[in-house]
Amino acid sequence: MTTFAAIGFDHGHIYGQIAGLVAAGGRLAGFATDDDAKAAAVLKDHPRARRCREADLLADPEIVLITSAAIPSERAALSRRAMEAGKDVMLDKPGAVTREGLATLRAAHAATGRRVRVHHSELESNAASLMARTLVHDGAIGRVIHYFGTGPHRMGDRAKRPDWFWDRSRNGGILVDIGAHQIAQFLAFTGESEVRIVSARTACQGSAPGFQDMGDMVFEAGDAQGYARVDWFTPSGMPTWGDGRIILTGTEGVIELRKYVDPAGVGVGAHLILTDAEGPRRVRCDATSEFCARVLADARDGTDTAMAQDMAFHIMEAGLVAQELGEGRSA
Repeated sequence: MTTFAAIGFDHGHIYGQIAGLVAAGGRLAGFATDDDAKAAAVLKDHPRARRCREADLLADPEIVLITSAAIPSERAALSRRAMEAGKDVMLDKPGAVTREGLATLRAAHAATGRRVRVHHSELESNAASLMARTLVHDGAIGRVIHYFGTGPHRMGDRAKRPDWFWDRSRNGGILVDIGAHQIAQFLAFTGESEVRIVSARTACQGSAPGFQDMGDMVFEAGDAQGYARVDWFTPSGMPTWGDGRIILTGTEGVIELRKYVDPAGVGVGAHLILTDAEGPRRVRCDATSEFCARVLADARDGTDTAMAQDMAFHIMEAGLVAQELGEGRSA
């Protein structure tokens, strides 16, 4: 059984990361957090895990992987410390929020040979996305030539959002943050290894002074084109946190993903609609992710099966380019 630890509980995605790794056969040896309530939440589900200091976890030779959802601006430095201690790293998105942070990760990988990956949950933990990848790989719609994606999120109770959530220097901006999901999905569905950000925009539509609550981008990869929009305007009446959708146009068909809910339709859950020469039909979404299992295996065996390291870095860099363009800065 591959042993891992969790450091950095600043975003709730950490609980899903832990659950995914445990489900894939990993053993949570310990975790580090200063928050007693968050520690209690971990121990409720994983009573055998030890609450430790970060230094103790990094010094433990049995631990081969660190998973983290620390404050985004702190993830690069934490990853460097973990990699220098001989651990692989699995981060919540975004992996790096500055060029300097990305350079830190690249240097740590070059110096240690350890790997750092980002868990893009909208791709790796969504049954519709996983089924769509299988269908595309099997040629169900021919060659993917266009991607249209929306990633709306719910703001929820603003008073419960931490200070860093509102701080551009700590969250990285909307395209670096939740826009990263769209870049990762575009590359996964097109099967390309490099994306070019053609144009991007960010906007502050009133959620809070200076807070980027909407953004979009146009991108290309190979012969495929794409557009994505992300925002923080999911209505309170929506039965889930966001009506995320993707439309994949292929040379021989179209796949629509209603990833979390089918409003006024079938309801909450993952939905996929395939239209080809035989007509439109719903496809059952029962695919399961192998990402966490591969991350664990890579950390244990020194392999590179979950995601090529260059790809992980490329997605981070593309998010930074989009953010710079969206803010009117030179990329």
